[in-house]
Amino acid sequence: TQSYMGNVLPAKMGNQQPGGGVNLNCCGGNRKGDGSYISSERANTLSLAPPLPESYRNLTNSEQRQWHTDDISFVDGKPPKQDKSPSAKTTSSVDTYTTQSDLVLLNKAREQKDIRTIVQLLQSDEPIALKDGVIHPWASNPRSVGALACSQLSIYASQKNPQFLPEFVKSIPTLVELLRSDSRDKQESAVIALDFLVDQDESVRKAMIRCGAVDALIQHLSAPKDLMKAAAAQILRNLYAGNHEIQMRLLTFGCVPYLVDLLNSSDSDIQYDGIQCNLDLVLDTSQRVIPEIADAMILKYHILKRLKGLTTSPEEDIASEARRAFVILDEYNQQRQVSNIIFN
Repeated sequence: TQSYMGNVLPAKMGNQQPGGGVNLNCCGGNRKGDGSYISSERANTLSLAPPLPESYRNLTNSEQRQWHTDDISFVDGKPPKQDKSPSAKTTSSVDTYTTQSDLVLLNKAREQKDIRTIVQLLQSDEPIALKDGVIHPWASNPRSVGALACSQLSIYASQKNPQFLPEFVKSIPTLVELLRSDSRDKQESAVIALDFLVDQDESVRKAMIRCGAVDALIQHLSAPKDLMKAAAAQILRNLYAGNHEIQMRLLTFGCVPYLVDLLNSSDSDIQYDGIQCNLDLVLDTSQRVIPEIADAMILKYHILKRLKGLTTSPEEDIASEARRAFVILDEYNQQRQVSNIIFN
């Protein structure tokens, strides 16, 4: 039985990045005040969304542990048949699918910090089975080497090592394809990896947009798991904040009700970040309300009623953010009504 030894996903800590910018929306940082903000070419004052709260993706420190032997095995108890022909390659590259199992290659790549091979193994469909325990509190356990490679990539991405950046950029096309997979474990593992990657560098975000991550993430705003929806929304927020084209694309694709619905969550972290997701969707880089998006939020999906309900939240930070958002959108709504009276 081939085992895989590695760490569970670490808690993501928000670190101030070189050249960090200021927050774009009216609400400021995330709940815990550890958001990492990076200046963007889109606007000098544009900030990234803060990292997802620990409850979205990470095990608590007390739950973190090392994987031990026999934790992860081949589904049928043995590796795939090996190709022993003279033409078979024998290097440690991922191209040696025929001479070594992908799980063996992933284990070696992890030990050697071989990010290139880990990125290539994202494409692996070799089935595996986790015998005991969980890697993540809400995401499905990996059922393939590819999904497990996503988890390992997330661990390295959390370390923010600039020497890994070129390989991180190369991982984006495959991660976006995994978002479109029919396998839930691949979808969820890809979302977690993309969350760790999205605040690495502007080149990563550009790669996400270029490879179609926006459209791929949109489909997960209606995922059955609330934390999956919230994670997809926060990654999208890093891509659409201050980008008018993407903001309007979300409007066109009918995403507004899913973002507004985050405010109905029973999870306080999702409520708080839902407020910011909606504000960064409706505000441009000059803090002006985008009328088409605001009209949809207010007239079709009744965001003012939902925000008003959160203004009385027992958690003061949520109540404060809700009041700020309510004031911005209510002021716009009153101006809209006055304009309608005048011109009608």
